[in-house]
Amino acid sequence: MLRVGRFFDAAVLVPVTQSHIMADTESLGEAGVEFLERLAAGPEA
Repeated sequence: MLRVGRFFDAAVLVPVTQSHIMADTESLGEAGVEFLERLAAGPEA
């Protein structure tokens, strides 16, 4: 996101504290599901 902001000469960036990911676990496969589980666990994981 920082690269995108720099590319568009953004004066400021809005802090992001939450996001939503729409994912179909059947099409993600095992590796994709594991990635989402680690992402959901947060920085502690």
